[in-house]
Amino acid sequence: MNTVMKRILVLLVAVTPATASADKMWNQGKGTTWDCAKDPVVTIAHGKATYTFKGTCKTVNISGATNKVKAEHVEELNVSGSSNTIDVGTLGRVNLSGSQNKVTFKDGDAPQINITGTQDVVTRAGGTEPATATPAVATTTIDCSKNALFEYAENNGTFKFTGACQKIAISGNNNQLEVETAQAIIVSGNGNVVAAAAVDSIMTAGNENKVTYKKTATPKATIKIMNPGNKNKIAKAK
Repeated sequence: MNTVMKRILVLLVAVTPATASADKMWNQGKGTTWDCAKDPVVTIAHGKATYTFKGTCKTVNISGATNKVKAEHVEELNVSGSSNTIDVGTLGRVNLSGSQNKVTFKDGDAPQINITGTQDVVTRAGGTEPATATPAVATTTIDCSKNALFEYAENNGTFKFTGACQKIAISGNNNQLEVETAQAIIVSGNGNVVAAAAVDSIMTAGNENKVTYKKTATPKATIKIMNPGNKNKIAKAK
């Protein structure tokens, strides 16, 4: 290598910025033990594994399912997967958007808790009561101009439907729906609350549902109501 090429190489090394290290991620395997002093931001993107985190973790993200996780200290825990079991010594904040996750913390104050998933539980070790009695519920907006058919078989959802829907079918329980316009609303689950601004037909095959409407979606039409279930309340909103 001649002198000129050496000088060019030295200059390139000098002006090239160092590449930032990526956050630690696992997307396969049976699990491991990790010291968060090496990288405090970690992600588990697969399931059925066992992980132990030592030291202080800034952020722990879990998008996989059925993992078992133990950690000494976590500043923020984000769980979008389902059926994970997480035991933490001290926990600053936890965000649960998946379902059926169980988070237990041992020491310190109760963490800040945000639950938008279903059947998620956060408890103090040795206790039986959830650390939060009223989890936050996020509203999901459905644009019926993009998808006129909607079916939902899960529980405890909160939905707002915009535009003209063809059919909305709810077979889950304890959901809350706000509907702008729908040709048909079918509720086969239990304990759901539906408020429709305009709808042509309502069928409540489940039990103890409450459905209100203001007018028909089709002008001058007569609303069709079918109520084969029990203890349902269907009424025109005042």
